[in-house]
Amino acid sequence: MTDFFPAVKTAYKRYSDFGGRSTRAEYWWWMFYMYLGTLALAVFGGLLMGEFGGLPLVIFWIINLTPFFAVITRRLHDSGKPGWWFLLAVLPIYKMFVFLPVFVVFTMLPSEKGMNKYGLQPSKIDRSVFAGPGLGKLLNLW
Repeated sequence: MTDFFPAVKTAYKRYSDFGGRSTRAEYWWWMFYMYLGTLALAVFGGLLMGEFGGLPLVIFWIINLTPFFAVITRRLHDSGKPGWWFLLAVLPIYKMFVFLPVFVVFTMLPSEKGMNKYGLQPSKIDRSVFAGPGLGKLLNLW
């Protein structure tokens, strides 16, 4: 299982890699990071920066847009779905009908075992990125 910091590090390391696969843990930790970053910068910007309050948030999203889409694409690949399906959720007309299945249901599906057309199962790939303490160990949670 991937922890918070290794998942974020992997997303940045593979920021433009739209091929291959990402685990559920990697995907959900990345989404949590994006949520926390957006929330923190929105509050920080609104409270401290006045009329330029949205600028840090815009910069954050510009920097993270490519890795955001790459992680979503790799997660869809891991569940055996084409990565371009995330584009359907961007279109306003289809959001109600496509957003839930694509971003919630398909990203919660378990990994396809072994090899699929997008590559080897992520848990079977040895990545040095995952070395080091995880969030739980850093916070002494378990």
